[in-house]
Amino acid sequence: MKAATSPSIGARLRSVLLWVSLAVLWTAAWLAGTFLLATSHDASAQGAGQMFQDTIARSFGLRGLPPTLMAPWFANILAIVALVTLAVVAVATLLDRAGHAPRALRWSLRTLPCLAAWIAVLVACAWLTSFTPLAEYAGAFLLVAWIVFPFVFLRPDVIAADRPPLLWWPAWPGLPAIAATLLALAAFCGIHYLLMQLVDHALPPHPSWALQMPVGLVEWAAELALTVFALSTWQNRWNWVELGKGMPVANLGTGMRVLLAFELRWFWLTLLLFYPVVLGLPVVIDTASTYLQHAPGLQASSPPDGRSLLGLAVKFADFFTAYWWLATLVVGGALQYWWQFAAKARTLYLAEAKEDAGHA
Repeated sequence: MKAATSPSIGARLRSVLLWVSLAVLWTAAWLAGTFLLATSHDASAQGAGQMFQDTIARSFGLRGLPPTLMAPWFANILAIVALVTLAVVAVATLLDRAGHAPRALRWSLRTLPCLAAWIAVLVACAWLTSFTPLAEYAGAFLLVAWIVFPFVFLRPDVIAADRPPLLWWPAWPGLPAIAATLLALAAFCGIHYLLMQLVDHALPPHPSWALQMPVGLVEWAAELALTVFALSTWQNRWNWVELGKGMPVANLGTGMRVLLAFELRWFWLTLLLFYPVVLGLPVVIDTASTYLQHAPGLQASSPPDGRSLLGLAVKFADFFTAYWWLATLVVGGALQYWWQFAAKARTLYLAEAKEDAGHA
C-alpha cells in the first residue's frame, strides 16, 4: 500500500465542519423526536416524552420544558454539542494531521459484514443452547466472542488490505503476539491497581477533579502505550528477539499520538450516537411497566395509535429483559471491541506505512 498524502488545510477544515454539522443534525433529529412525543395527544406517549426531556434537562443543567421546537432550550443543547464537537475534532486533527484516524474509521465500516456474520453464528448457537439442559450457560458465548474475535479482526493481511473481504476466518498470530498481549494486560492491571492505591492512600478523601485528573491522564497514557505495543507486535508478527528489543521511542510516540486522536474521535462519536439510547431505554421500560400495571384503564383511554405505541414499548421491554445478553454482545462486542480495535490497528498501520515511506 502506498502511504496516503496529508490532506490540505482546506480539506481538514471541511472535515471539521462536516463532523460538527452531522453532530448537530443528529442531535436535532432525536431532540425533535422527544418534542413530538411530549406534545402528542396520547397521554402515555406525552408522559414518556416529558420524562425523556426531564432527563435531558438534568444532564445539561437546563430548567423547564421547551414550549416550542424553536425554544432556546433546544438551541442551548445544539450549541453545546457544536462547540464540544468542534473542540474535540480540532484537537484530534492537530494530533493526526495526516488524517489516519478518520480514514481508519471509514475503513472499519467495511469489516462490519464479517462482524454481523460472526454475531449471527454466536447468537444462533446461544439460542439453540437455550433449548438444551445447558440453557443456563448460553451467556458463555459472550466469553467465546471475546476470546475468538481478536484472532479475526486483527489479522495482519486484513488490516493491510484497502478493501477487506466480506468474510474471513481467524488466524493464529504467533506466540510472541499472544505473550505481548497478555503482558500488556497484566501491566495495565498492575498500573491501574497502583494508581488506585495512590488515590486511596495518598490523596485526601473525596479528592477534587483537579487532583484526580493527573492520575487519570497517567492511566490513559499507559493504556495508549501498551495498546500500541500489543497491536504492533500482533500486526508485525515479531519474533521473540524482536519482542525482547521492544519498540523504538519514536515509533511508540507516533503510535500514541495517532491513537490519542483516534480515541478522541471514537469517544465523542459513540457518546453522540448512544446518548439518546442510554437515556431513552429506561423511559421505554418504565412506560411499558406502567402500561402493564394499568393496562385496562390505558386501553380504554388511549386512541389506537397510542395502544400501538405502547404495544411496541411493551414488546421491546420484554425482549430486552429476556435477551439482555444479546444487546451486550452486539454493543459490547461490536462497537467497543471489534470495531474499535480493528480501526485502531488500521490507524497504526497507516501511520507506520507513512513512516516507512518517509524513511525510504
